[in-house]
Amino acid sequence: MCDIPLGICRDILLRLPAESLLRLRTVFKSWKTIIDDPCFVKAHNKYQLSSNTLLLSNSIGPPFYPLYYFDLEGLNFTNGPKTIPATPINLSRIGLSLVPAVPLPACNGLMLISPFNHEKSRRRQDINGDSEGIWEIWNPLTRERLRLPQPNIHSYVLGHGIGYDCAADDYKVVVIDYLYDYDDRESLMQTHVYSLKSDSWRVMIEEFPFELFTLNSVQGVFLNGALHWILDTTDSMIIAFDVGTEKYGFQLKRPDNLSQVRGQRLKLDAFGECLFLSCKDEESRHFDAWVMNDYGPEGSWIHLFSINQQNYYDMKAVYYLKNKKQVLLQHYCGFLWFDVESCNYMKNVGVHGLFRDFRLCAQHFIGSLVRLHDRCGCVADKRRMRKSKGKMKMEMVDTE
Repeated sequence: MCDIPLGICRDILLRLPAESLLRLRTVFKSWKTIIDDPCFVKAHNKYQLSSNTLLLSNSIGPPFYPLYYFDLEGLNFTNGPKTIPATPINLSRIGLSLVPAVPLPACNGLMLISPFNHEKSRRRQDINGDSEGIWEIWNPLTRERLRLPQPNIHSYVLGHGIGYDCAADDYKVVVIDYLYDYDDRESLMQTHVYSLKSDSWRVMIEEFPFELFTLNSVQGVFLNGALHWILDTTDSMIIAFDVGTEKYGFQLKRPDNLSQVRGQRLKLDAFGECLFLSCKDEESRHFDAWVMNDYGPEGSWIHLFSINQQNYYDMKAVYYLKNKKQVLLQHYCGFLWFDVESCNYMKNVGVHGLFRDFRLCAQHFIGSLVRLHDRCGCVADKRRMRKSKGKMKMEMVDTE
């Protein structure tokens, strides 16, 4: 294969999983050059959007548990019930044996580990300890993790997320916090943005364009260059923060047929290039799902299905195949493939290889070749300085 033209070789490598590419880097120097090229990494991320891998963790007990991955490629829809093994992820290489429970804010295979990995935000003064107040970006595939400088957050964190600025080729972390001045009886909402390129935080000067609110979920969902949150208001509007311009843009309307009833639990996801909204009604036990057609402020929601979850506890959507119109639903101990067109369950999917009393919590995972320390501003600058100093020493030796 080393005799294959580099252009054809590049096209072949683009279609391989990221995990395979990490191994192939050691085969030929020419392959390593291709795989490590930033343009290749960027193009490869687009191919990985249809990845069939899930990350699994335990949703009950202590906040930290071993992490597993679960490959859906082995499913055969023509047979009966199927059980697929869950493979533990070896994290010892980075000195991390346990990780926070998924789902985590994610973008292009990079995940944000923060003090607020659970649905309810907490006071910053409760997490000031070194072990709990840490913000990190983590790549589960390469086992890299990068600790971020501590943001200057004064009170409540309402929302956070990680996104990618395509124009600047930069990954950014966004944190929304709320500060109340008891002396002046005034409230202030701030947006903090971290840039991986500069390895620094900055606070947005622009005033927050929405009235005081709480978010339906702390974690922002990244799609089409923007992070999205659902406002916890009567109309449940979806706000979008453009990671490139670092401004709040348009608002997305809620589905017209989404009733405003107490006890509803809304969840926003991004599967592939689709914005996916699900709603669980705690009283009627119904589970509804929508997908957005033609993303944008005028985009329309398509209602996919409405099912009764009486026989399954804590159901949620974790994967959506747009071309096949199939949704993978997770319940507390396994998965169900659901066919949208026939409105029927196609397959019960079990998981083995987990320890006892494991309460499933899953997240769609995209393998990423992004190398954090090569992109981080401070690390890259130090590396360039070392190279320039080495070059100067060599020139001095040659002169002598």
